[in-house]
Amino acid sequence: MDYLIKIGNVVYAYCTDFIINLANLLGLSYYEVNAIIFCFIYPIFIFILTTIFLFQKRRLNNYNLDNGFKSHK
Repeated sequence: MDYLIKIGNVVYAYCTDFIINLANLLGLSYYEVNAIIFCFIYPIFIFILTTIFLFQKRRLNNYNLDNGFKSHK
């Protein structure tokens, strides 16, 4: 369990350092970069991935129906 906590601390420190360095490069504050990432970029990314998933699921169902396979829903 201590190993997982250590990995979590390392990942957290890396992500925090990344955002701080990105903020310095862009001339913004840590909080502004954090807001841009988690309030704008991340929701857009999730929406795009959900759309791709649904599109691929529909394509697979159509392919299965066209080739006589049973559709798993």
